[in-house]
Formats: sequence, structure tokens, C-alpha cells
Amino acid sequence: MKEDYAEYKADNHEDKGEQMKQTNFNVYLMSFCKMFLIIFTVAAFSTGCSSSSSNQTSTPSPPVSLIPVSTQYAASVWPRLHQNDFNNGQSMVDTSSNTGALKWTFYAGAKVDSSPAIGADGTIYIGCENGNLYALDPSDGTQKWAYQTGGIIYTSSPAVAADGTIYIGSQTGFFAINPDGSLKWSYGTGDTEAGSPAIDANGIIYVPSYDYNLYEFNPDGVRRFTVSTGNSMAGAPAIDPNGTVYIGSNDKTVYALGDGFSIMWTFKTKNGMGMPAIGPDGYTLYVGGLDGYLYSLDGYTGKENWKLYLHNPIEATPAIGTDGTIYVGTTAPNSSTNDTVYAVSPSGKKLWGFRANDQLDSSAVVGYDGTIYIGGEGSDFIALTSAGKMKWIIGGISNFLTINSTPAIGEDGTIYFGADDGYVYAIH
Repeated sequence: MKEDYAEYKADNHEDKGEQMKQTNFNVYLMSFCKMFLIIFTVAAFSTGCSSSSSNQTSTPSPPVSLIPVSTQYAASVWPRLHQNDFNNGQSMVDTSSNTGALKWTFYAGAKVDSSPAIGADGTIYIGCENGNLYALDPSDGTQKWAYQTGGIIYTSSPAVAADGTIYIGSQTGFFAINPDGSLKWSYGTGDTEAGSPAIDANGIIYVPSYDYNLYEFNPDGVRRFTVSTGNSMAGAPAIDPNGTVYIGSNDKTVYALGDGFSIMWTFKTKNGMGMPAIGPDGYTLYVGGLDGYLYSLDGYTGKENWKLYLHNPIEATPAIGTDGTIYVGTTAPNSSTNDTVYAVSPSGKKLWGFRANDQLDSSAVVGYDGTIYIGGEGSDFIALTSAGKMKWIIGGISNFLTINSTPAIGEDGTIYFGADDGYVYAIH
């Protein structure tokens, strides 16, 4: 049993907030600008913008706050779980033309609870419980290659670095895979699964693990630091523009970690916590708990801004729309009167709720047009409008069973996800 963290007094860290606001500002400003140019180019191409079409209305460029903090990811529209280091699940692609039609399926051979990531060339990367990391052609789902990790990949989801390296965890450790499917390096974690990685502006990789540890690696595989929490962690860390890393743990705590994994602050609750998302301002955190509350925290101090009770446990990472609206699903609905997808304002007011047929196990993602996509049990994959109305629903194209996989959105608006029936789905 790992030791819990010692209590850290808030007054030891109050001065950190103002210092953090200035830390590495110039470095991250340059990172933002570089990624803005990359994403704007992709968005313009995908929406058919043309300088010769003078009468065509162009889609406005996405706010800088929605752009991944790190330029160390592949120049892709979805290089990691939840799209970017803010963990906000916000796509830069207009998905309004997606009608919910099946484009293709790929049979992986076992449950696919891992979530897809997309490489710079459009390749879809996703893990499977048979231990394989698959590389798939986005046009027809054809397998390009598979790397066998030697252990079950439950929920670990890949991240694709700027040099094309694919990082993923399995029950035997953490792996760095070359773009051709060969092993670059690996790190063993015993008999516990390494989770979903995040990459900061310096190329440092952060990996939560079910062995209660958060690991920090150099791109060459050298382990830098390790910090232990009192329980397991699922999902991917969030990273703010100052480089602070935020994680939620089943030890009932949210952590803010600085250089060398120094603890900036902790926020404790009465139950396990999911991974946080960062709002458009770059420092407000939104995180769900197994106690049924959605929390808003000040990222500089760890102080609670507000909390909203949503009746049922929240395991998913919240998604955040371009206007700051928070979207989150709940699990294990306990009555027919409780909704399972909620939209919440940045001030903590419930805007609407949508009652799904069953509990929702994946995190939501949001198209640039405002469409919300989420999957769950009961063979349902749902598309909702920003007003909470059903746009379309898919059930029964196969035996979905449960969809734990958080969707990824491709550059043409195609939605990719895995399911417990062993298939990877592409919906357009």
C-alpha cells in the first residue's frame, strides 16, 4: 500500500499562483503561435476554404485557448486522448456534415476500450485488450501494422509525438513505438497497466499508472521523476500553459505538480477523482468525482470555485466547448428522473440534461460546430446538438455492448472509437 501524501498547507503555496502566471510565458506564447498556424491550415483545408472563393464565408479560426499547449505532438487534428493538453476534448474540425453513417469497421480481436489518436498522415492508432497497438488506414480501416506489447491494453490510449513516435501503456509497462511499428524503447511497470500519456512543450512525457505512480520520461526513455499517489489513476494528465501538470486520483485527491514533481497544491474530496480538464482561460480546472459532484477549481491555488451535484458518479473527463460550456456524462443512473449527459455553464449552472438509454462510460468530445459525441452502454453512440437535442444515435449496427472508448475526430469530420465487441468504428 503506497503512503498518502502529507498535508500541504495552503499558505505555503499562495505566492505560487502569481509566479506561475509569468513562468515560461514567452516559450508557451511561441508554442501557441506555432500550433495555431498548423491547426488553422488543417481547418481551412477541411472546410474547403479557398482564396479564390471571394463570396464564401470562412469558418473563424479557433480561439488560441483551445489549441494544444505543446507543439511536441504530431501536426494532427487529434494527436492524443481528449485532443490536447487542456484535456478539453474540443476539435478544430466542423463535423456538421457527419450524418452518423457507418464508414468502416475493423475487427481487433478483443475488447477495445482504448481511445484512438491520429497521426500527422491521418493514421489511426488504437490499443486492444489482446495487447496489440494497431495502426489503421483512415480511408478504409485496413491494418497497416500491429505491435504486440505482451500485456492487456485496457484503457491506455496512445499519444503521437511530433517525430511520429507513438506512446502507449499496457499491463506490462509503457512503450514508445516508431512510426513503422517497431519498438523504440519500453519501461516496465510490473503487472499493472501504464495509463494514457501527455507530452509537454519540452517533449517530456507524463504517464499515470495503476501502480499508483505518475511517471515522467525524456523522449529517449530515461525516467526523470516519479510521484506516488495513494491509489490508481485513469485517463491522461492535463497540462497548463505554465507547464503545471494536473492529475486526479482514486485516493480522493486532485494534484497540481510543478518542476521535479514538486506539489503546488492538493484538493481533497470524499471519493475518487477523475482527470481534470482546463477551461479556455488556461487555469480554471473542471473535474468530476465518484461522489457525483462536478468541481471547478482555481488552477493556481487549488481553491474550490464551485461544485454542482449531478446525482451519479462521474468517471469521465469533462469536455469544454468553444464558449466555455462544460459537457459531462455520469455513470450508474439510479432513477429514471436523472439525466446522464449534462451541459454546465462556466459559473456552475446546469444548462440542460439529456437522458440516455443507459450509463455513459466514455468522455464526451465536441466538434467545432458544437456537436457533442459520447458513447456508453446499451449499444448507443450519441450525437447531440449544443442545445441538448438528439442529432442522431447509433445502436445495433453490431453488438456494441459497452463503449468505454472516448471518440476521436478526424480532419474530414469522421468519428473514430472502439467498443467491447472488438471492433473499431469509423462514422461519417
